Amino acid sequence: PFYCVNPDKLIVKQTGAEFLCAGVVAEKYKELGGKVHYFGKPFKDIYDLAFTYVPNVEKQDVLCIGDSMETDI
Repeated sequence: PFYCVNPDKLIVKQTGAEFLCAGVVAEKYKELGGKVHYFGKPFKDIYDLAFTYVPNVEKQDVLCIGDSMETDI
């Protein structure tokens, strides 16, 4: 199995340089028939884990802002 802890596919630096990320590798691995487990934003498990560290915070009081419609929304 492939564990993808950051499903981002592309990072664009301030200079405009683009870098492929783990999400691209996971996607290709899946296309080749491999099993991929995603853990990280935007998947629920990462938020459930984060809330174990701040037990007195209500979920409805948290706002998460990202930079990618595909992996942050």
